[in-house]
Amino acid sequence: MEGVKLQSPPCQECLDTFRENTRLVLGLAAVPGFSFLIMMQWTEAGTKAAIEVFGNEYVTKLPRATPDEARRHFDLCNEHMASIVSERSPLQHSNLEFATKQLEQLVMSSGAYAHGMFEGVLKTIVIQSWAAFEALTRMLWEKISQSGNRSVVLPTDKQWRKDQLGFGSRGRMRKTFDFAFTVDNAAIQSALHRAAIDPLAVLRNVIVHHVGRIDQDFKDHSDGLAILEPYRLQDLNTPIEVDGVLVQSVVDPAISSGYSLIRAIDNWITSHP
Repeated sequence: MEGVKLQSPPCQECLDTFRENTRLVLGLAAVPGFSFLIMMQWTEAGTKAAIEVFGNEYVTKLPRATPDEARRHFDLCNEHMASIVSERSPLQHSNLEFATKQLEQLVMSSGAYAHGMFEGVLKTIVIQSWAAFEALTRMLWEKISQSGNRSVVLPTDKQWRKDQLGFGSRGRMRKTFDFAFTVDNAAIQSALHRAAIDPLAVLRNVIVHHVGRIDQDFKDHSDGLAILEPYRLQDLNTPIEVDGVLVQSVVDPAISSGYSLIRAIDNWITSHP
């Protein structure tokens, strides 16, 4: 929804905030691959510079370089790096994707320490993605309840307690939006559909509350979620191997659902003044 202008100012504000929050998440996801890509390009630039300064025997000559040779080598490295980055900038997206996949394969075969660091980044992406979605639902509700729209049903304090409304769980989120938007709410319900947002939430919960090891809550709440079914069938206390494929499969639908929810509420508000 880049460049989209919504009809409702409150929804537009929510869209701008959610877009920025998801950028932060995606930026975090890109850091390892981008770092690896830059490292590969710098290695290529350094090799070219070393051959120019020391010849084909640079491997043995470079460690014994004089200060002048080292300075010349460094300057040439920077020149080649600038050229590489400039020439390949149109392909940066595909190069970054390739480097990220290559890095993941390298890390998966580099022992527990390296794998643990990379997996930690992926788990953080899961946690932050759900935080962004949950924050969106709270912000949407705050803006809607302050908008003065007479078609929105606002619960009393007693109804908040009696009907278990709120935002601390997926069930409460759905009940709250069902309560507020009583008619023509199919698009809103679809954006909060269990298959769309629950895989991310369930994976986030087991990471946060059970250090990423399968517990009974995970088994109970992942029932019927195709993305998590292979993990649900494993024994209790089995560590979930969090890789890029799993993270993308749970994060992408939830982020898309966030945008769909904003759009659905914007359409609802403008058609029910």
